[in-house]
Amino acid sequence: MTDASEQAPHLLLASDRAAACRLCVQDAGATASQGVGFADEVALKDSQWQHLINARRAYKAAVSEHYDEVLHEVAQHAEACGSIGKSDIGALLLWKRLRADTPWAGELMALPDTTVRATTAAALATARDTALCRAHAAREGRAALTGLPGFAHGDALASAVLTAGAPRRMAIYDRRVHAGLRALDLALSNAPGRYSRYMHLLDRLLAAGPHPVTAWTARDLDTALYWLLTAPGPAADSSQIKQTFPE
Repeated sequence: MTDASEQAPHLLLASDRAAACRLCVQDAGATASQGVGFADEVALKDSQWQHLINARRAYKAAVSEHYDEVLHEVAQHAEACGSIGKSDIGALLLWKRLRADTPWAGELMALPDTTVRATTAAALATARDTALCRAHAAREGRAALTGLPGFAHGDALASAVLTAGAPRRMAIYDRRVHAGLRALDLALSNAPGRYSRYMHLLDRLLAAGPHPVTAWTARDLDTALYWLLTAPGPAADSSQIKQTFPE
């Protein structure tokens, strides 16, 4: 019999989940000051909160209400099937405006759709598991996707899959969101486990923010961070985003 401590992260026993979530805020000897561990609290100035709120309003005013129709349709498929297949991943690639003329895209297309769905089903199940804190669910869900071509590195597409599968819990990560965090003086390392730490930061922001931030979903918050460099106010140099923040 395999010892529980030897199981993959996404196969934790139910009895171990609460303990695992308590441990995730003390991430493996890393510290928040290094931008690798989890910070228990986030402290923004009133002006920074207002900048974030203004960015969310500006995003809603500037972006077509139809833009997220593809994401919503994939989310409906995931809700009905419990998984995400190759055609859904292709739709998310278009929605995220990512490149598909890559070797991994061909490798993914060569896999049976049943194999892809089995992998994404495991990832979505953990992302939706409310017995896990948001950060731990993000870590397990992201880890479950790493075996698929295109998902070994980077969090942009993986976060889209997880958000489509758990739209009330997960959020989109990309380099503009990362730059938005930096503009708010919030550190996020590119070390392994970034998506989990990202979701923990969002969780803390949602908990600490003033109205209307406390009523936002994680997805609402990621759109505000995405638009933060566009909204008036202090922000990072957008010309350096691609070089500084990998997807």
